[in-house]
Amino acid sequence: MRSVRIIGPGRAGQALAGALAARGLTVEGPLGKGQWDAAAASGVDALVLAVPDRVVAEVARVLTPVPGTLVVHLAGALGLEVLAPHPRRASLHPLAALPDAPTGIRRLLAGPVCVWDGDPEVRELAEQLGWQA
Repeated sequence: MRSVRIIGPGRAGQALAGALAARGLTVEGPLGKGQWDAAAASGVDALVLAVPDRVVAEVARVLTPVPGTLVVHLAGALGLEVLAPHPRRASLHPLAALPDAPTGIRRLLAGPVCVWDGDPEVRELAEQLGWQA
């Protein structure tokens, strides 16, 4: 995986963007309201929804599905159905507290344990980050 776009400028989105960039991936975002549109899944290998759990499904419905793009959410309490109708979907949840972006980046780069589900390519993303499945 080479390129990732992140929707959600909160602590998780900022920490993940910093960790991915530190691992050499091309990262766009994290993007907040008004910075992305329905075509946000186009032109990247993965689109990560680092938004509050309560709006994951809503954001996913607004996005135009792109067959080759992996759409991932970070919500540990949600299943993959919230990412319908995207054909390639996954969840990835690091077991690490992210109280602020700098601390979150350090913790995500330290190789936390994570859980993932869905499209097997999400495991590649976790491995690129150095996370333990």
